[in-house]
Amino acid sequence: MLATVLSHELRAQAKNDLRTVGILLLFAGGFTIVGLFAGGFFVGAGLVLLLIPVALLAQAAADYWQTMYGARGYWTMSLPVRGRDLYLAKTIRAFLSALVGSLVTVAGLTLVALVGIWRTRLPYDEVVRGFETMLRISTDSAAIVLLLAGLVSLFCLILQVSAAMTIGAEARWNRYGIGAPIVICVLMYVFSQVVSVVSMLFVPVAYSFDENRIVIRSVGSELLTGASGPVRVVTDESPSSDLIGVAPSVLAPIIAVGFAWWAIRSIENRTSLR
Repeated sequence: MLATVLSHELRAQAKNDLRTVGILLLFAGGFTIVGLFAGGFFVGAGLVLLLIPVALLAQAAADYWQTMYGARGYWTMSLPVRGRDLYLAKTIRAFLSALVGSLVTVAGLTLVALVGIWRTRLPYDEVVRGFETMLRISTDSAAIVLLLAGLVSLFCLILQVSAAMTIGAEARWNRYGIGAPIVICVLMYVFSQVVSVVSMLFVPVAYSFDENRIVIRSVGSELLTGASGPVRVVTDESPSSDLIGVAPSVLAPIIAVGFAWWAIRSIENRTSLR
C-alpha cells in the first residue's frame, strides 16, 4: 500500500514541482543572460538556483497541511489507507523532491560557472585544474560521509516538520490554527539542539581528526581539562583539541523516528479535521 500511495503522491505533485522549478530556472536563465554583460548578475542566478530545493520543500509542507488537515483532508482521511502509509508516502515524496531539486541546483550552478568562465576568458589549463580539484574533493571519503550525513539530516528535518504539523492539528490544539504546528516545530528544534549539544559534549565517543578514527573520549572533558589546566604558550607544534562528538549523528535519526512514530499514532488515533 505504501508503494501505491507514494506513486500517487509523485504523480499528483509532479506538475506543481515542475512548474516551480521551471519558473525559478527562467529567472536564473535571465540573470545569467544579463550576467554576460554585467558579471555581478551571475550571483543572482546562483541565489535563485539555491532556492529550488527550498521552494520544493516549502511546497511539500503546504501540500502536507492542505491534504491532511485542510479542505482536502476529508477526502484523504476517507481513503482505506493506514496513517503510517500516508505519513511515510508524503515525507518520502518531499525528500525525493528536495533531492531532485538539489541535483538541478548543482547542474545549474555548474552551467552558470561555465558561462562565467567563458565570459572571463580564463585559460583552459586553469579551468581543467579547477574542475580536477573539485572532483578530487567531492570524491574524498570525508566529503562522501558529509554528503550522507546531510541527506540523513534532511530526511530527519522533513520527518520532524511533518510530525509537528500532525501533532499540532490534534483536537486540543485546533483553535490555534497553524500557530500550534509552528510552536511545536520550534519546541522540537530546541529539544533536538539541546540533546545534540549535551550528547556531543558528554557522551564519551568522538572522532579524532589527528588520529583519523573514532576514539573513546569526551569532548566536554577535553574542554574542561583545557580550561582548568595551566596557562601555556600556543605554538604551531602545540597539541590542540581535535575531537568532535559523534553522538548527535546517532541521536538525531533516533529523535526524528520518535517524533515520526508520535505523528503516526496521532494520524491513526487522534486526527481532527477543521
